[in-house]
Amino acid sequence: MKAIPRTDRQAVKAAVKEMYALNEKDAEAIMHQVLANVLYTLSRSFGFGKKRMRLFVDAVKDTDLMMRTAKRFDGTPVDWNAKDNVEYIKNAYDIDLTKEFRIEVEYAGSEKK
Repeated sequence: MKAIPRTDRQAVKAAVKEMYALNEKDAEAIMHQVLANVLYTLSRSFGFGKKRMRLFVDAVKDTDLMMRTAKRFDGTPVDWNAKDNVEYIKNAYDIDLTKEFRIEVEYAGSEKK
């Protein structure tokens, strides 16, 4: 197998780093859009005012922090993530978010897939 020249390896590393940065920006933008939809719905359909909205946002942030930092008594991380929350909602409330909300992707120069 032929070794990749050092300059090419550096270029690949830079490209991968840029790709991860773009993916992170995309994920953050999607998260903001979804949360904005949820907050708008809470406001318009359920009468959430400024105080209840702030309480809700803070509770979501607390849950996110807990999921990212939770540890057992022995210090090992708790294996819990957003997918577990999707399953919880499905089992507890019979709401399958994977079926309720489908993502439609439109690719440049093609029809929706």
